[in-house]
Amino acid sequence: VLAALARYHGRKQMAAEQLEAFYQTGDAGSLDAAQRELRGALGVWERLVKLTDGLYPEEMAFGPDDIGHWKHKLAYVRHDVAAAAERREVLDAYGRFDYGFDFGGPPRERAGGLYRNDPFVLTNTVEPRFRGVHSASVYDEKTGYGWAGGGDRADVAMPLTPYHEVRAVARDPKQLPSNALLGDAIRGRGPQTFRVRTGGGAFEARLIEADGAREARVLEAREGVLDILMPEGEWTVHGIVIYRRPAPDAAPAPRWPKRLARPAFQHSPPKTAAAGKPLPLLLAVAPLKDAVTVRLHYRAVNQLARFKTLEAPASKASFTIPGEDLDARWDLMYYFEILNRDGGGWFEPDPDRSTPYHVVPVGAPAPQGLAEKR
Repeated sequence: VLAALARYHGRKQMAAEQLEAFYQTGDAGSLDAAQRELRGALGVWERLVKLTDGLYPEEMAFGPDDIGHWKHKLAYVRHDVAAAAERREVLDAYGRFDYGFDFGGPPRERAGGLYRNDPFVLTNTVEPRFRGVHSASVYDEKTGYGWAGGGDRADVAMPLTPYHEVRAVARDPKQLPSNALLGDAIRGRGPQTFRVRTGGGAFEARLIEADGAREARVLEAREGVLDILMPEGEWTVHGIVIYRRPAPDAAPAPRWPKRLARPAFQHSPPKTAAAGKPLPLLLAVAPLKDAVTVRLHYRAVNQLARFKTLEAPASKASFTIPGEDLDARWDLMYYFEILNRDGGGWFEPDPDRSTPYHVVPVGAPAPQGLAEKR
């Protein structure tokens, strides 16, 4: 059980890191990684439930509000997978944008005691990567976005997920966060203006309606702000996405490196190293057609120590760690970075398959007399 819990939380931590990277950058690769880890975590939890169902009591107390069995958490673990799939749908529909606004009801200022005032508890109806907007969000210079002027508009809100469901302690949850972008909206009448401080330049703006986004409108920012007009007549809008158009004379965006096939790497880590003595290391790369340079990164297994780097051509990746960098108080850790001709590269050991570094025990050098006898 403890091993399964460790595997589960390890995968969830990696998923959380990759999801945050996706929220900050819109990078599809980060979302891919998060979805992979979440599916893996679900598999671990399902095996944990199978292992413990009928063996442990169903009313175990894990905390003041958390009473039950591991099987009662399955809904939450499955929801994480479903929520990431929703993020994928939004990414497929709108891609990477410069500004995103999710229309809906106003955020709640408080949700109970102080310990409950977590941002996600108060704003779980707002789609990640988007900023929450409601009918009274008036433009000001501090926020940089909002409605410019009055008009007939009202919130079509959706309820927040209750605190105990956010904390994953409620039995049989009914209202976990879902459909945050399209589940709420602002309904209005007439061509009202939504303003965003963008700086100068040309932009594409798309209104998100129930049947998808309207065709992008090309707009020019004036005095550093972009004014987006709502449709004539009655309208219901779920949000807005805005994309900056490149200037005619702008340099082309940097391209991602091609994903070249990983070569075979051959390396035999030494079983031990002697303090104060140089340590030779060799990495063989085959085939060599894509690999250009190999870097050796190493340091003592001491979190206060900084990595040092040696570099060699891939055709002759031979290194010697100086003796002064080997201390009997600390073992040695190291890994290789292999750069390819297209600006990408690989690590050895492969972080996707094993511990991403080698560790070599460092011992005191043998006494001179003993060395002579040997």
